[in-house]
Amino acid sequence: MLRRLHSLPGIALAVDIEGGFFDRLLLAPCRRPILMIGPLGYSALRALIPTTLVLALSIALGADLPGGVLGLVCLYVAAVGVALLFGTLGLAFVYKFRSLKSLSIVQIFIFGFMFLSIGQVPLALQSGWLQRASRLNPMTNILRMARQGFVADITWANTWPGLVVIVIGSAFFGAWAYAGLRKLNQ
Repeated sequence: MLRRLHSLPGIALAVDIEGGFFDRLLLAPCRRPILMIGPLGYSALRALIPTTLVLALSIALGADLPGGVLGLVCLYVAAVGVALLFGTLGLAFVYKFRSLKSLSIVQIFIFGFMFLSIGQVPLALQSGWLQRASRLNPMTNILRMARQGFVADITWANTWPGLVVIVIGSAFFGAWAYAGLRKLNQ
């Protein structure tokens, strides 16, 4: 079971911190951001593989892509962006609490962001507090950017909010994670 969990970078990092292996990495003659870039790069790669497989199967079975190549670019940017966004969030919690248990908090955040968005139900079919929560949820903008190539033409109005969420969220959580990484040295 533990080997299977190592495929997720935040979990593998937490296991490495708890087991003392990460202390050896801190002694390595490399810049500290590399210790963040490695797991984040792995997370982005892990997002690309299933996205490509599902997309290839969908196209083989007749999925229509009215957005063309630009729709594919939006989908891949969103997939990598979500991996980086939640990857930096996971690293921030692991570096802060130095525990595998801290990732359960990250799971709650991820579930909340996904559930209270347009991930399950389109905004037009939602009502009441759920519709208001979905409108305010930043994940709605990323999902809207990712889906637009499949449901209609690509528009800048559906693209830029998702890009802003990815950039600002990754920068914020990345800065938080880097601050936690720097404190690990002390």
